[in-house]
Amino acid sequence: MILEAVLIKDDDTYSSSVAGGGRYDELIGMFSSKKIPSVGASVGIERIMALMENKFKDLKLNNNKVFIATVGEYDKERLELLN
Repeated sequence: MILEAVLIKDDDTYSSSVAGGGRYDELIGMFSSKKIPSVGASVGIERIMALMENKFKDLKLNNNKVFIATVGEYDKERLELLN
């Protein structure tokens, strides 16, 4: 298995890979005498932030740089933090 998440521009052209992953069976075997089936994935947060900065570079809001991300059901806490 190999996976890749890409950003598609408005004109349906490929822009950038923002996440990827796949099988890592042999990697774990390098550190263990066992063959252990495994998969993994990674999200390129810095790549996503760079793409967002480029897309919104002309948008003049303020000098604050804030990114809020949550996993799960944290809507109330997220909104309080945003306020």
